[in-house]
Amino acid sequence: MQIHVLWGALRRRWYALVVTVLLAAAGTYLVVHAVGPTYRATGAVLLLPPETTLEQADPKQSNTNPFLALGSLSQVRDVTVRSVTSQATMAAMCLPQPDPAYAAMRAKLCNDDPAVKFQVGPDDTNSAPIVLITVDADTVSDAQVALRAMMDQVPAALTQLQGPMVLKPEAIITSTPLVTDARPEVVRKNQIRTGIVAGAGILGLGLLLLALLDHLLLTRQGRRPGEPSAGGTAEDGWWASGDDAASIDREAEALGQEVSTGWDTDQRQVEAVGRG
Repeated sequence: MQIHVLWGALRRRWYALVVTVLLAAAGTYLVVHAVGPTYRATGAVLLLPPETTLEQADPKQSNTNPFLALGSLSQVRDVTVRSVTSQATMAAMCLPQPDPAYAAMRAKLCNDDPAVKFQVGPDDTNSAPIVLITVDADTVSDAQVALRAMMDQVPAALTQLQGPMVLKPEAIITSTPLVTDARPEVVRKNQIRTGIVAGAGILGLGLLLLALLDHLLLTRQGRRPGEPSAGGTAEDGWWASGDDAASIDREAEALGQEVSTGWDTDQRQVEAVGRG
């Protein structure tokens, strides 16, 4: 469809354009509120070296700071991340628990289209053995419950990995929660994107129907789209362009000349009959 044809249809059917814009705005509003925001909660778990590693680092000190020996746990962190993201961890998360809040979260996590999603990986902002956990959910409660459950999977994974080794307690790698979001962050990215798509779709469909309606009405009146009406009817309105007005004037002048010529011809015929 040519731009000038569409522009002409919008000028002629401006009332339909207003209705289309209002429908698009209303549809966007309804979709945005129906989709709703998501909530993102983030937590971090720090791996701690065993006591034997601390004693080997400084045998003379009986109370060595574990934060001074974190550099040796990078590979352990990667193995732990792989274990936490395994299907076995998901199966453990889907086990029923008596907590009603956990049961509600579990129903949204353990299905074909989960509303609760999580990401587990290393903290790339530093070299410390930190396991970073991010949870996205459609409610604040689900985000908080899922984050706590995922953070509990880190020490469980360490126990599962080291259990078959039959290690002494002082040789076991442990973990401790580092940071946890007190309140999840509100994320509206998906909400805004869905609203824009819905609004654009409604507006585009409305403009297409408007142009089709204008074409049908003009065809019924014997006019082509973009062609001004003969004599400048009210459909062209006061917003008709200068070219349209000039065309109307030329048509009116030609029509006046035809009427004048026809009148002269009839007058001569009458005079001829009188002389006969």
